[in-house]
Amino acid sequence: MLQKTTFLYLLSFISVMQLSFAQTTAIPDNDFEQRLIDLGLDDVIDGQVLTANINTVTSFTLNSGSYNPSNLTGIEDFSALETLIVTGKPALTTVDLSSNTNLITVDLSGNFNITSDLDLSNSQNLNSLNISGALSISYIDVINTNLSTLNVSNTNLSTLDVSSNPNLSTLDVSINSNLLTLDVSNTNLSTLDVSTNSNLSALDVSSTNLSTLDVSSNPNLSTLNASNTNLSSLDVSSIPNLLTLDVSSNPNLSTLNASNTNLSSLDVSSTNLSTLDVSSTNLSTLDVSTNSNLSILIASGASNLSNLNLSNTNLSTLRVNGTGITGLDISLHTNLTNLFVSDNSNLTELNVQNGTNTNITQFISIFTPNLNCIQVDDVAYSNANWINRDAANSFSTDCGYTLSIDEHEYEFDFSIYPNPVLDVLNVSASKSISSLKVYDLKGKFILASQNNSIDVSLLSSGIYILKIETEKGIFNRKIVKK
Repeated sequence: MLQKTTFLYLLSFISVMQLSFAQTTAIPDNDFEQRLIDLGLDDVIDGQVLTANINTVTSFTLNSGSYNPSNLTGIEDFSALETLIVTGKPALTTVDLSSNTNLITVDLSGNFNITSDLDLSNSQNLNSLNISGALSISYIDVINTNLSTLNVSNTNLSTLDVSSNPNLSTLDVSINSNLLTLDVSNTNLSTLDVSTNSNLSALDVSSTNLSTLDVSSNPNLSTLNASNTNLSSLDVSSIPNLLTLDVSSNPNLSTLNASNTNLSSLDVSSTNLSTLDVSSTNLSTLDVSTNSNLSILIASGASNLSNLNLSNTNLSTLRVNGTGITGLDISLHTNLTNLFVSDNSNLTELNVQNGTNTNITQFISIFTPNLNCIQVDDVAYSNANWINRDAANSFSTDCGYTLSIDEHEYEFDFSIYPNPVLDVLNVSASKSISSLKVYDLKGKFILASQNNSIDVSLLSSGIYILKIETEKGIFNRKIVKK
């Protein structure tokens, strides 16, 4: 009998000791713990719960009933948690999910008093996040997640970085008047509405699937990166404070209006631009040499513009009145029909000798007091038809210009000799040349060579265009056949 009593005592003691040493998780909020009790995960409100009861829970919901916790302390030990839905709890101020690495879906919408930052960077499987109406959240971290849907509408976020979330296809940032910086680069977004983000100052949509972008309601934008997208057109003319714009690597972009902005730099390389308007900007340099389809360029009123590279373009209309340009050579632009160079007090050289002057129906060079000589095809024709010119202007077939202005930037890259040429034309270049092609001034192909020299002995005397194809790009140069 004594042995049995002793055994029962020891068994009871061991059970008590096991309970004493069982791992528990602190649950200081009574409403949170009451929800655990109602779910059968706890039995009494005592500020704690057995960790073993919660660490296998995969889904937790607290969006109905009278529960109104002020914090979710203890949620960090829900180590298997995949779905968390806690909505519309006005007392909730603190949520820490940094330890819940298995989260897939999180909905904290309508919790307008949450003041803690939300760090979900450790939740690499996170697919959906909704914090709409969580007015007091000022920062979220979702880097390195698997987000496809994000709703941050009606919050007070000032900065949102969701870059490098390659599966993100849906983003709602509406009614975020405090949003200043938004980075959605390297995502799968095909649409983005920023019409209610009137204070937005920096926007990065590079490397997305966007085909349209409306920034007409974002007058405070100063920086916009829209490179490597599917945009076909972009109008930023309503953004007077825009300083930096990158639209490079947009093969579908054909129209860009950046007029009346404070742009001081612009990258339009690797685009398909046919129309570009940068009038009344602060640009000092503009390089459109890679835009072979560019037909219309408007830079009127860009008073700081002094360096303009037009080589390899196909211009029909050029408006550069009111700029800081000192010299302009458009002798290679055989499709030109409209030329406006008025109000350029610094302009001293203008070469319009492109062989197709009769196609230029509009020519205006008034208020160019330092432009004494304009090189043209035919002096009599220009005098008779181009009457909107400054009194200081005179026409000549040879103004003594020694170097095509388009060639300045590349004069150290290659040389062409002899030019004028009688028989064999040679090209010496620092880069490999893949081909040489000769065209007449009307753009008709004449002959080609796969070497660094080309025999033009059979050509009639006159002016031709030499197209040099290199690993650096394609460059057009004017040659004279004796």
